[in-house]
Amino acid sequence: GLVHQVTDLCGDVFDGISREDKGLSLTHCPVKVMKIHGFQGTMKEMAMIEYFLEYFPSLKEMQVYAEENSNTQLRNREVSKLVLRIFQLYNKFSSCSVQLCI
Repeated sequence: GLVHQVTDLCGDVFDGISREDKGLSLTHCPVKVMKIHGFQGTMKEMAMIEYFLEYFPSLKEMQVYAEENSNTQLRNREVSKLVLRIFQLYNKFSSCSVQLCI
């Protein structure tokens, strides 16, 4: 799924940019469409999606594909309902269309 572990080395691809400004450098990235595969509905994944929505202002469409080959949290009816509600909020308060593809 969508997982990123923050370390002291995060963002080293942005040479010459301080760690504090690395999130800000993403605001200049012209990404318009993002596809995420292997989504399991974890809190870490949801936090990463929120991060992308906040720091990629050019993002217009995000397609999130659920993990198909494992027993994920999304198989729990209550969890999947909650994730769908959160995605609805993303769509309401963001200029990006966020779609959960199952």
